[in-house]
Amino acid sequence: MYYHAIGGVIIALILISGHYLITQQSFRVYSMRQYGLLLMCCALDCAGMFTHIIAFQCDSSGFVALVGYMAVPYAQLVDLFVFG
Repeated sequence: MYYHAIGGVIIALILISGHYLITQQSFRVYSMRQYGLLLMCCALDCAGMFTHIIAFQCDSSGFVALVGYMAVPYAQLVDLFVFG
């Protein structure tokens, strides 16, 4: 969890700094709705990582990994049927 959060902060800082260096414009200001969505996404990502870690601690790692790998076919089906 530590490296995931640090990686996100480093990548965000690189992207924001790169945008500023390229465009020479001030940082973009978002609406409160966008900040709320960002906060909700961060909270859900954190909850997902916590539950993933707890699942690996409670059951055999093979079954938990198998459930995690099921995201790939579901993502393919969503891409096919929802996004065309």
